[in-house]
Amino acid sequence: MTMSMSVGKGAAPVASPVGNTVFLATIHDESGRPRLENHARAKLLGTAVLGELMARRAIVGIRDGRILLPSVAPPIGDPEVRFLERYLRDDTVPDEHHQPGEATATTTDLRAWLTVLSTDSAVNGTRLVGARMRRTNLVVPVRTRLFGRTELRPVELNDVLTPYLRLQALLAADSPLPGPDRLVLGLLHAAGLTAALGCPEPDLAARYADLPPAMRVLIDTTRAVLAEGPLTTVP
Repeated sequence: MTMSMSVGKGAAPVASPVGNTVFLATIHDESGRPRLENHARAKLLGTAVLGELMARRAIVGIRDGRILLPSVAPPIGDPEVRFLERYLRDDTVPDEHHQPGEATATTTDLRAWLTVLSTDSAVNGTRLVGARMRRTNLVVPVRTRLFGRTELRPVELNDVLTPYLRLQALLAADSPLPGPDRLVLGLLHAAGLTAALGCPEPDLAARYADLPPAMRVLIDTTRAVLAEGPLTTVP
């Protein structure tokens, strides 16, 4: 049977794109290093960009675990997000019953796409979001002492607290969260990064439960995939 899922107190800091917000939330506020293992972080950030595509109607649903794309892509300003949309579109093959104007599904399912987003250098989630943030002067490359690696770190380290401060203010207001904030909350919850919010687990889940079905599938699939591998945090 075919199952389709459609997309559909105090001042909080101004919202940023979902991917940028999650990028900052995955950085330790003292060391400036990533909180998550590299592949886990890339999967999470790749998922955040998929969520951005859903919000822009560049992804219109999930059917039988596969990503649905509209027949015509909507305008996408960010070159990094547009690149991923085109990458997804290259993975679609209309079947013999496909009608003009209908959405087409990727041949690769969502779980496998999350692996691609952590292993394929062309669409690595961390690279895509990091490139956008570097282009807009939000992060700078820093060469670390450990193995001589280069990491992208915020120009202002205190910016890593902004996602949590915003969510804390919105949660305290006890009013419906804006759509992008619900998605951010769901993704951070899936990655185990919500302890700082000081909100009970059942309450957290309830605050993003009314996301469109496809976004909930995105969050649930991300949680399951991240649970299968290392999800180490650094002090």
